[in-house]
Amino acid sequence: MYAIIDLETTGGKYNQEGITEIAIYKFDGAEVVDQLISLVNPETPIQPFVEKLTGISDAMVRTAPKFHELAKRVVEITEGCVLVAHNAQFDYRILKLCYDRLGYTYERKTVCTVDLAKKLIPDQESYSLGKLVKSLGIPIHDRHRASGDALATLKLFQVLLEKDLEKGLFHAMTKGPEQSLVSDKQWGLVQEIPDTPGVVVLLGKDQKAVYLLSDKNMYKATYQLFLSADDHHKRVLKETKSIEAFPSGSSLMTKILHHLYLKSLKPKYNRRKKLISDPLLIDVYQGMHGVWIAPGRHLGERCGLYMKNGMVCGYAYFELNYQLVNHQVFEQLLTPIFPDPAYLVWIDQEKQHLKWHSFDPE
Repeated sequence: MYAIIDLETTGGKYNQEGITEIAIYKFDGAEVVDQLISLVNPETPIQPFVEKLTGISDAMVRTAPKFHELAKRVVEITEGCVLVAHNAQFDYRILKLCYDRLGYTYERKTVCTVDLAKKLIPDQESYSLGKLVKSLGIPIHDRHRASGDALATLKLFQVLLEKDLEKGLFHAMTKGPEQSLVSDKQWGLVQEIPDTPGVVVLLGKDQKAVYLLSDKNMYKATYQLFLSADDHHKRVLKETKSIEAFPSGSSLMTKILHHLYLKSLKPKYNRRKKLISDPLLIDVYQGMHGVWIAPGRHLGERCGLYMKNGMVCGYAYFELNYQLVNHQVFEQLLTPIFPDPAYLVWIDQEKQHLKWHSFDPE
């Protein structure tokens, strides 16, 4: 969960500033789920140059709530969030300063969109918020007002998150108290996962399966899981000690391996789904004896699903130059699997991407 924040201040000497306006958008990675926008009475004069820049005057904030009246709400809306700001060091310092004056220690993890943008969108003419969002085609309204700047920062952050999925910089550039649920070791494990189709198994103590996920891009799926604010996923990450990735080569094999590992590993936190199955397909495929051939896990490899008596009985990965001469030889390569009508449903859905090789009847 993220709290995109922007503050307008009085200006003045370092660590003597006060907040004149605050805007916070609580963002769950998909949409804004809460927000706080308010003028603030700083109880100190606003510097003339700041008034000219922001348009906020002493008269405008005279009847606004003082910071101590908003402090509880700020704590609540940012609880469990990473603070996101353009030049986050400034906004975070001002927040901590205001809470220090109240005798309260305010600590949050922070990430700066300036730092992220420099890594993810290099060679920009300027990384000021106004010029950067303009170069990306992001509209910005009410420039130098908290709500307008925070909303532009939110839209910029969404762009950066999409780009960051390939690089994993978000965690590396997040600063603040060490309260992260995900350890540096865990992030290191995520970086080793390939961005190919397959199944990822998260393991806890004694190498017991905690959670299993599958996707056409294992790295992205795991990375998104580790950024998730979902309580179910938080419990998963808390128990994860190591990670194993199993490339599949195709969407069909991803489904099959996911099903096989669910049955054999019985991961603690996976929610069981009812499989789509159609026993009538056994009649359709009855008498077929051969191999459905799918792409392998890397260039020069294929995967074969062995079918006998109308059911899939095993699978094997083999090199492109492997000759499918007879079933007795091919059976030596097989990893046997328990026949399940669900496999036939998935094969039926993927037939256009598969190649059939028949074996002679016995």
